[in-house]
Amino acid sequence: MALQSILWAHTRSAMYIGPLLATALILCSCSTLGLGYSVKDVAGRSLSTATAAGEQRLQIEADYDSAIQDLISWLGRPEYLHIIDRENLYLFYTELDRVAVVKRFLLPPGDVQIHERTPGFLLKLLPQTAIDALLARREAGDRSKRAKARRIRRTSKPVTPNRRGGSPAARAPDAGHTGVRFSDFDPKLIVERLRSPLSAADSGVSGWRHARLADGTPKRIATAGRAHYQVGTDTVSVATPIAARVRTPPPPTRHGVYRLNQAVFGTRGNAVSAHMEPLLARVAADPSGKTRVVRRVAGRTVSVTRDPKRGVLVYAITAR
Repeated sequence: MALQSILWAHTRSAMYIGPLLATALILCSCSTLGLGYSVKDVAGRSLSTATAAGEQRLQIEADYDSAIQDLISWLGRPEYLHIIDRENLYLFYTELDRVAVVKRFLLPPGDVQIHERTPGFLLKLLPQTAIDALLARREAGDRSKRAKARRIRRTSKPVTPNRRGGSPAARAPDAGHTGVRFSDFDPKLIVERLRSPLSAADSGVSGWRHARLADGTPKRIATAGRAHYQVGTDTVSVATPIAARVRTPPPPTRHGVYRLNQAVFGTRGNAVSAHMEPLLARVAADPSGKTRVVRRVAGRTVSVTRDPKRGVLVYAITAR
């Protein structure tokens, strides 16, 4: 009798849970299905966002995918978008010579990879007039860089040691710099947070020293184990070695990313680390270094890159 009661209760629970689960799945998939039905009208076409059709499509994609909303808030509205299917699309920033590749896996948000210089195989998706204009700007920029390099070589002087036999001091920062912006990091605060141990078995990051980049930008740098930290007013980062044969983030990388997120995002650090974990793994899985992830997280810009020449995996957080 007791067994019959248990079976009856289980059957009644299944009768209620089944319809509820089915309803939830239907509600979750409605927006996806709606997007899928509308994709066939624009698939394989490059739409200018200056047109009504392109602007409308961009709005549909942004409403559906928060990753695209974050991208637009960071780089602005792209000049063109090209839809492959409901899970893959390209956003072209022709004025910046950049293209964002968005890949979704069934549901948003999508993974965003940004190419700083539009590859040729993607460039050909644009109208010929847009291609010609982009290439003309690119050539003009390259000529300007070459001319500047020639001027620097003609005017540069040989480096001479100072009286103590060391190298001359780094160039001073630009005098026109107006100071720290409201959104910038406080290097002193970030360093103090990185100094703090995360547990009884952790010693924190010590041995901090001042340094300057080639352009005179001040940085605070330190090394803890195999992780190299840099802290500035605009960017904080951690770089860890990764061998060419390795396809997953090494333990020092995961630990460094967790520590950096705790220092920058505070109580939201754990959530940010969990959000970035699959993206970190995606970049680490590509030894060529071509896979790069840039995401807006909690008002900051987080990037993950793999540098095969230096053999490092770099996790950086930019203030804006």
